[in-house]
Amino acid sequence: MDKYHKVDLAFDFLVKKENNQELFTIQDLADATGWTIPTCKTYPVKKWNKYVSRDGEHYTASGIKYLSKEDFRNVHSQKNVEVVKSERSLNLKKAREFALLAVATYNNPFTEFKTHGFIVNITIAFTALFHAIYAKKGIKYFYLNDDGTPKTIDGEEKAWELKT
Repeated sequence: MDKYHKVDLAFDFLVKKENNQELFTIQDLADATGWTIPTCKTYPVKKWNKYVSRDGEHYTASGIKYLSKEDFRNVHSQKNVEVVKSERSLNLKKAREFALLAVATYNNPFTEFKTHGFIVNITIAFTALFHAIYAKKGIKYFYLNDDGTPKTIDGEEKAWELKT
């Protein structure tokens, strides 16, 4: 059993509860993970406070389903240092930034070629979004040579792009 087994069980439990919009108790969490009751009481108020809220004796999960297991492990970690972001997180941030840039370019009254700037930036945003989806599903989204090695351009693996 690896060191993240119980953390992964907690992640699966919380995602299931969030998807089904179900309330849960500390005892439910303890039963699902194998942690003790005192341990289960600690995490919702400390490490998971952004994702788990309390209403009396019941708790609800919110936003957990948008995290990858790797991201949840980082949230759960006892180290409060800046961790290396997952591939999925980086692609989601890139998608968000380029979508905002596309809209800002289009809405800028001083930009003469609005549509061109919008199309370029929104294409980058959609590409990054699809890469994040592939990363979450564990799909490698890079071109491969005939021998199975990744194709590279300037030392970087060549990623799939959007096609019409």
